[in-house]
Amino acid sequence: MGTVLQKEVFTMPEVHICPQCFSDDIERVPRQHAVDHMKGLFGWRVYHCRDCGARFHDRPAERKAS
Repeated sequence: MGTVLQKEVFTMPEVHICPQCFSDDIERVPRQHAVDHMKGLFGWRVYHCRDCGARFHDRPAERKAS
């Protein structure tokens, strides 16, 4: 018999987590570089960690329907 693979469903996180220190004290910051603008075309945004100062790209967080 064949193996049945289950499809994983990916959902966006409700909060952003810093990839350096794993803090959730994150703010969105303006695009500054060409890479920021290129990634922006594909839905990526620039964020900044208030705890460690890391700057990183991530997709927008999912918002719960009210």
